[in-house]
Amino acid sequence: MLFDETGQADTLAKRISVAERCYHLLVDKLAFPPEDIIFDPNVLAIATGIEEHNNYAIDFIKTTEWIKQNLPYARVSGE
Repeated sequence: MLFDETGQADTLAKRISVAERCYHLLVDKLAFPPEDIIFDPNVLAIATGIEEHNNYAIDFIKTTEWIKQNLPYARVSGE
C-alpha cells in the first residue's frame, strides 16, 4: 500500500509521489527487480457520502494509469 512516514497516501498527488519515491528507492538504490514490485494504490472507502471521499475511486484509477505509464515493469494490485 502507498504509505510513507506521514501516513497513507489519500490524494492523487500524494499517491504518485509515494509510488515514485518507493520505486526509485527499490530499483535505483537497492537494485530490486522492478517486475517484482506490486503497488496497491489505496482504493480506500468509496460511496460513503463523505465529501473528502468523493475522488478516492477516480484517484485510484488515475494512479494506476500513472504507475503503468511511468514506472516500468511495476504492477498494480486491485486493478
